[in-house]
Amino acid sequence: MQTHVVQLMSKRASPPSGALGGAGWGSLPATPAKPLCSFPGRLGWGGTGPTPRVMRGARPLALPQGGASSSPPDLSWLTPRQGAGLSPGHGRVRSPCARAEGTVMASCVILHTGQKMPLIGLGTWKSEPGQVKSAVKYALSVGYRHIDCAALYSNEAEIGEALKENVGPGKAVPREELFVTSKLWNTKHHPEDVEPALRKTLADLQLEYLDLYLMHWPHAFERGDDLFPKNADGSVRYDSIHYKETWKAMEALVAKGLVRALGLSNFNSRQIDDVLSVASVRPAVLQVECHPYLAQNELIAHCQARGLEVTAYSPLGSSDRAWRDPDEPVLLEEPVVLALAEKYGRSPAQILLRWQVQRKVICIPKSVTPSRILQNIQVFDFTFSPEEMKQLDALNRNWRYIVPMIVMDGKRVPRDAGHPLYPFNDPY
Repeated sequence: MQTHVVQLMSKRASPPSGALGGAGWGSLPATPAKPLCSFPGRLGWGGTGPTPRVMRGARPLALPQGGASSSPPDLSWLTPRQGAGLSPGHGRVRSPCARAEGTVMASCVILHTGQKMPLIGLGTWKSEPGQVKSAVKYALSVGYRHIDCAALYSNEAEIGEALKENVGPGKAVPREELFVTSKLWNTKHHPEDVEPALRKTLADLQLEYLDLYLMHWPHAFERGDDLFPKNADGSVRYDSIHYKETWKAMEALVAKGLVRALGLSNFNSRQIDDVLSVASVRPAVLQVECHPYLAQNELIAHCQARGLEVTAYSPLGSSDRAWRDPDEPVLLEEPVVLALAEKYGRSPAQILLRWQVQRKVICIPKSVTPSRILQNIQVFDFTFSPEEMKQLDALNRNWRYIVPMIVMDGKRVPRDAGHPLYPFNDPY
């Protein structure tokens, strides 16, 4: 059989001269370029490529698992135009998003808007001021083309400095090759606050438009500039505005060309359907916590059936949270993960990320450490067997790390569980 090879350049690059500095930003050892993906056959099922998934409209099509004996599925129902966009072995996932000498480029999913969204992006939650600019610049230099931001993180202005220096005409990264996400915070849910909030984000990021704008949570806080308005007892002051009203205001941002796609974050399945019932601009992405301890299988299936892609935040667990329970399980120390890391000569983080991208779940791991930033995108040159995927699938225990907690009457309790729109009271 003929073999199709997608040749991507893999290089442990040191930062461009004069572009980066600070502790930990020294040179990294170089490795020779090598093909990251090899796909036997005309459409390349089997071999080392990730298990494909093809959608016809919003209906998932079951395809065989990878393996040398797998046969190509019948794609005769595809029109020539539809079929022409399929890359070898990826179904509707294209690889790579773009190519650049000396970089690793992530495979992409295709949103229902037609946009290409890289499967690996740089998360910026908890990236401290003074570090995030260098992290973004380094990530761009080694091939990242997806940056995840939020007004809540209070670092968009510094990210904007990195984007201004590296993105745009005559610079290292053309704007059209970069996918930037940000999020509307809970204090800006009133329709009249939505566009000003977006324009503040655009000004901070020094961009003319966002590729994706998410509603960060379904529930609203009291309007104003205080990110966490509180009562005297420490509880949060809420607002009763419904997310459906907020969504309609967000739709106007697309019509004005300020946003290319809209999405949701931390919504449950019922709330997603609630938005779809009023949407003239359909959500393209749901971003939720997702990792082997919280596999989100039902929610992912729910989204796929409705044409939404899923982004996983905290894909490595979140051991550095302020409200961390000292007795909680540590995902990066899970024996199955460590065994696979040893077998493949990879870090535990790479094992967790490979599991996600092989499921076609987008990941936004956060790091400001150069070696980890580079490692996190180097997950497209190995593939788990179906049995290994099942071993990781079996770790699911519906364990949620990201539940903001507060202390009330001497007890730690979920901060927002009493809000009628709190998303985590439903099964999924």
